[in-house]
Order: sequence, then C-alpha cells, then structure tokens
Amino acid sequence: MDVRVSFAELSKTYDELPMFPVFDIAHYILMILQLRNDAGVGAEALAESNALACWLCGMLSCFGGKIVANFLLGQPVIAAFNSTKHIITATIVWYLMFYSPWDVCYRLISTKLGKLLVYPIKEFSRAKKVASGVAQAAVVYPQGFAVMIIIGAVKGTGSLFIRNVERLLRGVWTPTSNEIMSPSATFKISVTCAFLLTVERMGYIPFPPEQIMFGLTMFIVPYKVSVILLKIGDPYVHVERALRPMLFKKRKRTDGVSQSGKKEATKDQKKKNNDKDSKKKAE
Repeated sequence: MDVRVSFAELSKTYDELPMFPVFDIAHYILMILQLRNDAGVGAEALAESNALACWLCGMLSCFGGKIVANFLLGQPVIAAFNSTKHIITATIVWYLMFYSPWDVCYRLISTKLGKLLVYPIKEFSRAKKVASGVAQAAVVYPQGFAVMIIIGAVKGTGSLFIRNVERLLRGVWTPTSNEIMSPSATFKISVTCAFLLTVERMGYIPFPPEQIMFGLTMFIVPYKVSVILLKIGDPYVHVERALRPMLFKKRKRTDGVSQSGKKEATKDQKKKNNDKDSKKKAE
C-alpha cells in the first residue's frame, strides 16, 4: 500500500514538473546534435556558408513535433514558433553547438559522458510530449482513436518525421530514408506510449494518465542509458520476428500438395517410359 501511494505521489510530481527550461534545453541540445551528426562533414561548411539555412534546419529539428502535429490536424503550422522564449533558447543552443570556440560544446556533448548527462533528461519528458499530442488530437477528434495515437507518436518523435524536409533545406534528397520505411525504436516506444494513453483516455485502463506516463518513463530512461553504455538494439525486434511470419506472410501451397503433385508427375513419367519399352520389345 505504501509503495502504491509513493508511486502515485511520484507520478503526480512528475506530471507537475515544468518542461521549460531544463527539459526543453536538453531536447534542443540533442536535436542540434542529431542535426550535426546527420549533416556529417558538411555541417561546418553549411554553418559557415549559409547560417540562415543552418538555423532553419535547427529550428525544424527542435520544433518538429509541433510542426507535424499541427499540419496533420489542420492547425496553423507557424503556431509551433509562437513562443519567443523557446525560439530564443533554441537559437542560443543552436549557436553554441555550431559556433562555440574550438567547437567545445559539440565536442563535450558528443562524448559518452555528455550523452549520459543529457539523454536521460530529454527522455524524461518524452512521455509528456506524447501525452500532449494525444490531448491535442482529442480536442479536435474526441472519438478518433487512431488519430490520437498518430498525433501522440508524432509529437514524441517529430524531428524524425521532419528530417527529410530539413535535409531538403541542406540540399540532400533521401526519399527512401524515413521513419515509415525504417521505424526506429524511439518511434515504436512513442507509439506504445500513445496507444496506452489513448486507451486510458477512452476509459479502458483504470489508471490515471500521470501514472502511465511515469511508468513508461521508468522504462524509457534506463533503455536509453543502456543504448549509450551497452549498445543494445531495438527491444521490439524479437516480438516483430515472432509475429511477422504469422500475421504478414503470404500463405503458399502446403508441402503435402506439392509432394502429391510430384508423385503424380513421377507416375506419369514411369508410365510413359514403360510404354516406350513395350513398344521397343514389340518391334
């Protein structure tokens, strides 16, 4: 009983934590880090030759979830940039990650220790981002079960979905490289989180949403730490390998049918050979 009460209290405290500034700054740092890593050797050249395009790419990465969610719901896309303090904060992070002396900020965050400091903080807020997407979709489509899941997942992994647009701004076109063709573990976790929160909103789970979010966070954060330290892979792979052949493999002719067909063909061939032999003997 005490454990349950303490979990409920922790969940409530987690739900009341403000996203700004700590969690949002961690999010901006990792989004710019992923932008630089994705751009590769061309990142520095882009930053020096076209700072505006580089900044736009950074802002798309930082606010990708809001942009894609608003676009899908038919709401103003530009509303993703309506908070001045968030734009200024993201711009400061972008500037430091690209233009700090001797590239010290990027080098520090790229280390394993830097990632261990920033990733858990960022992942601590992922479930809350997914919940905000589910709530945003529920306002427009109160009975839209699939819509809530889609918007919730997009709100949790928006930068992954807008990456192709961001790459276009950098002059890179990779149509086959997207989150639908090759879904990441982060996207699958966000879909799971959105599904559970949507089911709870529909009244099928007897737990408050903050407890679901906190419980999922207790799984997401250790998983990300394990990815950094132990290089573990996608936790959904084994389930997918087991279910894919049963659910999505096209059924073919059974071995019994094919074997019987082979037997009949063999009998016909033997009969033809016997007929030829009998004719030769008759001659």
